[in-house]
Amino acid sequence: MRPFRKQSGDLRLRPKAARRQYEITQLAFLLFGGRLGGATMLNTPQPTLGGAPLAIAMASPEGFIEVARTMRRIALTLARESKDH
Repeated sequence: MRPFRKQSGDLRLRPKAARRQYEITQLAFLLFGGRLGGATMLNTPQPTLGGAPLAIAMASPEGFIEVARTMRRIALTLARESKDH
């Protein structure tokens, strides 16, 4: 039996990226009606962002801010459209 060794390909997130992931996920769940709507939003590439919101938000603080702003704009637009119908 081989002794336990830490694998060289450690895939854990850095603390700041993990925090951004948590916060953007919570915001998406809130704005888009729960887990399914939030996950769909976060994983669907958005042309205005140039990619999937989750990856962009996790990459940098600036990306997080841009994704949060974009999600709020989309949610507001959807709310206005649903109110008009």
